[in-house]
Formats: sequence, structure tokens, C-alpha cells
Amino acid sequence: MSPRTTNESVPMDWNDIVTVVVGEGPDERKFTAHASALKRIDFFKACLNANIREANDLVIRLPEDDGDVFIAQFRDEIIKRTAVYALARKLCAEKASNDAFDILHEHFLSWFYNADQLCMVFETLDSSDPLWQFFTRMTAMHVKEEGLNKFVTSDETYLLLSDRADYLKFLVEAMAEDLKPKTRVLRDVCAWHTHITTTVCKSTSAN
Repeated sequence: MSPRTTNESVPMDWNDIVTVVVGEGPDERKFTAHASALKRIDFFKACLNANIREANDLVIRLPEDDGDVFIAQFRDEIIKRTAVYALARKLCAEKASNDAFDILHEHFLSWFYNADQLCMVFETLDSSDPLWQFFTRMTAMHVKEEGLNKFVTSDETYLLLSDRADYLKFLVEAMAEDLKPKTRVLRDVCAWHTHITTTVCKSTSAN
């Protein structure tokens, strides 16, 4: 797999997409994540830095492990964080929503959202919300790099959304996003904050 390039201000390391295959046979589960996120874990760092098949193919196989256990530590916590963010937005608790967004921003720069997380955004926020718009930008970037067909099959949970009108509308909006002028840098978390009653934070990007 050749290195990916993007117009976003993202280091090349973030553009290496790794597939983690957990379990085998009917219990096999596939997950995708950015290489830089996996490299924070010593085991994955060793796999990706070594001159072995996993590093070259960007596929790591864990046939003896349980996929549900593997991913639960990430997804359950993020569902809770998304719920906190949505409640803070509803209550106009600006600092709390910005703090929650910081955690979600860091997570989703490394891990693709799954169906449950996306549905929570659809059901608790509107399309003008920063988190919804951030998801749209992330999706636009991945669709541009990978193609729509590969994106919609990159996480098996997306298949559960295939007949939802809000998901199909979201994909259309994401594909159109690339044609719009960019007013916020994807990796600049401060650019996605809301500041009406709180002090504006310092942007992490000059762009």
C-alpha cells in the first residue's frame, strides 16, 4: 500500500491506515486505525516498525484474541464522551463541551468512528454542530483518499446504516465537502471550539 497524501495539514504518519484483524473464522472482526495511534502501544509499534509482512501490508492479525474485548475499551468510552458532549451542548455549557470535544478530537484523528458513535451524533446534534461538521470533514478526507466503496466497507458496523436516510445524506454532504473552501484546519482543535462566554483559546495552526 503506497503512502497516502492529503491536502490537510496532517503528518504523513497519520495517513498510514492499518487494518487490525482480531479472531478468526466466523468470529473474525476487522478494525481500522491510523498507524500513529497504534504505535503508542508497544506491541503494535514493534509490528509496524519491523521489516515484516505486517509492516509492509499494514495488516496486523490477532487470531487468538476476542474482537469485542479488543475494541470495547475504545468504543464504550467514546460513546460516553459523545453523550457528555451532546448534553453539554444542549445545556450551553461551553467549557464542558469544548473539553469533551478535545478528547473526541484526539480520538477520532486516530480511530474511525463506528455506527453507534455516528448514530449518536445524528440523533443528538444537528448538522451545524462542530462535532457533526468535524465528522463530515474526516469522512470527506477518507472518501477522497480511499474511494467511497472502500470507505463504507472499512468498518463492518457501517453496513447497519446502509438503509438510513440520514447516513446516506451524510455521505453525500461529505463528498461535496471537498469542493468547499476550508475555514478550519482539521487537526487544529481550537478551530472547532465554540467561544461565546469563554476565552478564545490559541490556535495550534497558523493556517
